[in-house]
Amino acid sequence: MSSLRKRRFVSVASLGLLAALTLGTGIARGQLPMNVVVSGQRFVGSVAAVEAEGIDVYPRSVDTAGGASESIAVHIKQVRLTDLCLSTLAHGVPFLGDVTMSIRVPGDGTTASGITLDAASLGGAITAHDARLGARVSALGDVSELDPPDASAITAGDSLLTQARVEIISLTATQVAIDALAMRVEKGDAGC
Repeated sequence: MSSLRKRRFVSVASLGLLAALTLGTGIARGQLPMNVVVSGQRFVGSVAAVEAEGIDVYPRSVDTAGGASESIAVHIKQVRLTDLCLSTLAHGVPFLGDVTMSIRVPGDGTTASGITLDAASLGGAITAHDARLGARVSALGDVSELDPPDASAITAGDSLLTQARVEIISLTATQVAIDALAMRVEKGDAGC
């Protein structure tokens, strides 16, 4: 490879890395909204504790690049996460095989607001205040045209979910702040 090509490669790669670091820093500091919409590839998440306020949960269908999928829709006004781990597995990466990308945040340094989560599965132990089962989705107020208006919903005020595990189809948040973010990519299945 000629020295001109090497310099061109280094400058293009450096600009791309700088852009990725700038965006990542903005999301981690809560200065940019976060929008993870997975194109048919799901993330697995585990959290030691989820302290949330203002929760609505109901069934719906969500469109992804992989087609329509049944979903547990979860809307949360404010949340603090302890020991967050998110991972996704990419199968058949050329020259590498299966590769896992993971994001880990130790401690309780992750906060978010305005979360909309579509999950294939969700579990853990929960303590909820002001819980209501059987509320109509149409009575929740801020719902999208994709939400079934006559579906039955669960609502809660302040809640604590421990030892949570979730299979994420898509996730959006109006604001996210993350302390001590560690992201890595490794060969094989090394998920949460």
